[in-house]
Amino acid sequence: MRTQKRYFGTDGIRGRVGGDQMNKDLMFRLGYALGTYLRERKNEPVDASGNTGKVLIGRDTRASGEILATALAKGMVHSRIVVESLGVLPSPALCASTRETDADLGLMLTASHNPAADNGVKIFNSEGYKFHEEEERIIEELIDRSAQMQPADTENVRSQDFSTECSWAKSRYIDSLREMLPEGCAQGWNMVLDNAHGATAFTSPEVLTSLGAEVTLLATEPNGTNINDGVGSEYPERMADMVKTTGAHLGIAYDGDGDRLVLCDETGSILDGDEVLGLLAVNALQNGNLAHGTMVATVMSNLGLDEALNQAGGRIERVAVGDRNVVTCMTANGYQLGGESSGHIVFADHGTSGDGLLAALKVIEAMIEQGRPLSELRRTVTLFPQIKCNLSVRE
Repeated sequence: MRTQKRYFGTDGIRGRVGGDQMNKDLMFRLGYALGTYLRERKNEPVDASGNTGKVLIGRDTRASGEILATALAKGMVHSRIVVESLGVLPSPALCASTRETDADLGLMLTASHNPAADNGVKIFNSEGYKFHEEEERIIEELIDRSAQMQPADTENVRSQDFSTECSWAKSRYIDSLREMLPEGCAQGWNMVLDNAHGATAFTSPEVLTSLGAEVTLLATEPNGTNINDGVGSEYPERMADMVKTTGAHLGIAYDGDGDRLVLCDETGSILDGDEVLGLLAVNALQNGNLAHGTMVATVMSNLGLDEALNQAGGRIERVAVGDRNVVTCMTANGYQLGGESSGHIVFADHGTSGDGLLAALKVIEAMIEQGRPLSELRRTVTLFPQIKCNLSVRE
């Protein structure tokens, strides 16, 4: 029987800031462990100073992000790793930057949809994929081996790059998504955009306004403590009310790091995540863009999704809960589209992680192509009656 992991959960390390799972000491030791892991894999310097790897660090808008990122960077620098801070940006932008450069790892400081009192670390390898469980177990062993080390041991350690945050990653991300649809293609539209006071506040408005739409902004003033506070993907009701008030074509809401999407149609009715997955899959199938006629979904998705794809001539392949499992199945089988009903949607021809803005653009594209409002497109999927229940088990 596999031993239970001590630090890693289903999506990296996450916990209450100041608690056992998320503090400066653990971040320093995690940084040192990751640096050790890279050194043992590479065994050769990457520069004249003897450094053996390069890591990019991004974060969302939580007040704790910069402090924890600094501790993480110190641990890696102490382990002879070059660290570059990308500042505040969405997780998919950090993932893409890692994949498209010579970085060995990308680390995202975020607790996604959780409140500001929490934080966490998502880890992407050089190809933009999240670590496998066995790799996480190796890192945990290395963290425990460095238990006696403290951040104070290296107060004089500095990364030459970490003190200056770089804007190139955010600009590259914005430019790549602006190219997804023709400029001005949504002229005359009105959209409501809820950024959850998170990382997308600095990227998504620019992309959506380039489509020619009038964008009504919500939750775009992060102050370090208001991320996900009654707004965003966990609280889409305010967005839905604003859609009805303004007569918008649709409403878009993200979580704190921008890898999750929740939509509402022009009537202010919030879409189930499986309705979004279904309309995207069927539209791709009709356009001949759904590889092998298959979309990947988890065991949590509604059976109505299977019925919709089957009627359209496609199929669903099911995997265990977690976007890592979705991406693993997609990569192994050459599938193009996959996601979770929670709002994580992955397009393999564009990236290796969930991307709320990209998914929103794909929905807008389907609306334009078919000339139909979102209230009609969502009918692609008829949800079956379904109840989800949590059970307590001994182990």
